[in-house]
Amino acid sequence: MYGTVTYYRHERWEEYLSLIDTLKINSRRVVEISLANYTRSPYDNRILRENLHQWQSDIRKAYPGLGPILTYTLTNSTIEIEYGDEDVEVEYINGLAIDWYNETSARAFSAANVTFHMNITSVGLTGYKFISASFIIEEILSAVYDASEKSLAVKLSLDKEGLVPIINLPKDSFSLSVKNTSGQWLSLDFSLGRYYDSDPSINRFVYELYKDELSPQEEPSAVSVTTIETRNIKVVANSTVTQA
Repeated sequence: MYGTVTYYRHERWEEYLSLIDTLKINSRRVVEISLANYTRSPYDNRILRENLHQWQSDIRKAYPGLGPILTYTLTNSTIEIEYGDEDVEVEYINGLAIDWYNETSARAFSAANVTFHMNITSVGLTGYKFISASFIIEEILSAVYDASEKSLAVKLSLDKEGLVPIINLPKDSFSLSVKNTSGQWLSLDFSLGRYYDSDPSINRFVYELYKDELSPQEEPSAVSVTTIETRNIKVVANSTVTQA
């Protein structure tokens, strides 16, 4: 009988551990989905709160017998994220942040940050805290126009949370636009290369967007690259163009 009770308690605890892992994974997914939606409509920063409110309701319905209670705090502050030789300041409002079209930097990012608190009173678990943070940063490393070849080469890097390089995106994840010398923005087709650039000034995995045979109307003074990564999170970076 004692063995039966011990086994039962062990099995119940395994069930709770599985529940905790499931809630953490799915909470993170809700944050990622919310950030992806926000980057498609970046003026509605209520979306993360609304999705998390629905997630709380779904948890109560899905686990009525286990009694998990999940609360959250949306980040409303500036957090510095280490990036290379300098930090990136991310200013969150309602747990969300984007910094695109920056005229003084070729970097752009999309980010979300939420602190969760979990209680499972039936097993005596209280105050369990975890953070779900999603982050993607795009940096245009160079944008070079060769007037003699009528060609444009744009090199960029992409990293996600933890500064993990994103290395597997196909061509249709990117869109390239150029601002011509008349100030008009034009969309361009391009070829895509992916490789590790060992140049000491770069020394990272890069994507290269290349376009040749540009017309006089397409001669660029600036470029804009829109990226949508595998979680459907969007980011847009701009850069001026240099001459080869």
